[in-house]
Amino acid sequence: MELGDGYTKLVYGVNRKDEKAWQELFDSYYESLCHHAARILLDDHVAEDVVQEVFVNLWNGTAVFENEKALTVYLYRSVTNNALKYLRDRNTEEARLRLWSEVEREMSEEDFSSVVREEVLRKLRELIDLLPGERRKVILMSMDGMSGEEIAAKLSVSRAAVWKAVNSLRKDGYEITAVSNKGYCLSAETDILSAQGIRKYLIPLCGFLNLNVLPEVESTNGLLREWADAGKPEGSVVIANLQTKGRGRFGRSFHSPADTGIYLSILLRPEQAEPTQASKITTIAAVAACEAVELVSNRRAQIKWVNDIYLDDRKISGILTEASVSMETGSVEYVILGIGMNIYVPEEGFPEEIRESAGAIFDKKQNDGKNHLAAEFLNRFLSIYQGIKREDYVEEYRRRSLVVGREIIIFSPKGERKAVATGVDEDCHLLVQYEDGSTDRLSSGEIHVRLF
Repeated sequence: MELGDGYTKLVYGVNRKDEKAWQELFDSYYESLCHHAARILLDDHVAEDVVQEVFVNLWNGTAVFENEKALTVYLYRSVTNNALKYLRDRNTEEARLRLWSEVEREMSEEDFSSVVREEVLRKLRELIDLLPGERRKVILMSMDGMSGEEIAAKLSVSRAAVWKAVNSLRKDGYEITAVSNKGYCLSAETDILSAQGIRKYLIPLCGFLNLNVLPEVESTNGLLREWADAGKPEGSVVIANLQTKGRGRFGRSFHSPADTGIYLSILLRPEQAEPTQASKITTIAAVAACEAVELVSNRRAQIKWVNDIYLDDRKISGILTEASVSMETGSVEYVILGIGMNIYVPEEGFPEEIRESAGAIFDKKQNDGKNHLAAEFLNRFLSIYQGIKREDYVEEYRRRSLVVGREIIIFSPKGERKAVATGVDEDCHLLVQYEDGSTDRLSSGEIHVRLF
């Protein structure tokens, strides 16, 4: 056999069934192949099984490779085929299967090269995310600096692949410069959402979460509802950099521009929960959001009943909780908790209709601020939700109330009515006293309070 230009020591070892080479092959490709399979299957555990099967079949088979490119194409093509077979055998998600089947038929070797470049990009991102926070302004992938040639050698890819990966990172918002005699440099002000970046801040309690960070969605709640109806488990999380049709309460639009916020939804499946109990999830999330904001920004956050978070009398976050209720039993099948946070003020400013009331958590770009904030919200929410410190969240909700003791206007189908907010009960209902001396206990609705 005539050997290609990329016939490396690794390829030689793989062809000879050398155990050391196979371990290197596994270490180099496993995570990327799992990521590729998960894009098709939308299930991390099944993806791992598919990839492991490919490695087993390759070890037991007789295939030989003339270069590393051929080996790489074989691995990705095998994973793709096995993933599609898994879907086909179970007759699941037929639309997605048809789509991938069409892609499969049209894929050339160059197309697989593009897939490989995408995985290189992911590897670069992961390495960036793992850089120590206190030394963020460092050379990309190295504390000492690495050239494109050195990065290519480290990742076993071409210089062209590194160049394209770096440019893709730049397009995604990473501030990367090429410095003479130093290599690629990552700016200290890089703040990009990523699953790996979030996960490094999560506590062990959150280890079960399935994080899906997407560049753009119509609505994180809407997408997660589709996944919930398809049987996705509790702990499925969608986080987006941009929402094109973000929603708030009462069907209102939620301003969700790119690069300036966190738009996060988590799927919950509480056991034997009543619809009224599901509403408590909103108040738990409000407490969790305040604590997370305060930890990351060192600024005290407050709650405007029932679902808005404020800093310095400006709204920086809104919460939307939606439940699916069984018509047969009347119990909650699942709950989708959505939260949007204004991390930075958009360059063009907030829309005119909210300019006077909206604010942001930070006035300048932070070092990994989005990932840290998203993780701390999940840490605190799940700690309360799973009962670790549930007993004290109501009191914390009261302490952070922005409305207790203030005059408010209550909006209802019957019209507007003035009152004074007198407190919050154990179920986080708002206690009010009207101008005529009568009192009420509000479980839902909308209020207005003059803040400035």
